Amino acid sequence: MDTFFLVLMGLFALAAGFGLGAGNYHGIVGAIIPGIFAGLLAAIPVIRERQWTLAAIMIGAAVIGSVACALSSNNNGVKKFCRTQSNLYIRVGPYQLGVQADKTPSDHSDQSDK
Repeated sequence: MDTFFLVLMGLFALAAGFGLGAGNYHGIVGAIIPGIFAGLLAAIPVIRERQWTLAAIMIGAAVIGSVACALSSNNNGVKKFCRTQSNLYIRVGPYQLGVQADKTPSDHSDQSDK
């Protein structure tokens, strides 16, 4: 059961890293911070129980997911969806995930050209 839990949590962290990594517009170097952040968020339950190995695996999986998102094409459907959705809008410096609810996705379509 522990192995199944480890694989399941690793896959969840990988998906979280890919999702948060879509807001990165600066390549692989810019993918590290969102990946670490996604991994820390996904690892909160295991950090509470002080399972440091599992937490490190989850953070590593999220960084890998974020880097994979940075390497994927801007035409990727999941990446496009994460960049144009309006339910979760995060903007911190050059990082931007989603669009403001009062703006349309076409207002931000030039963002990927930067």
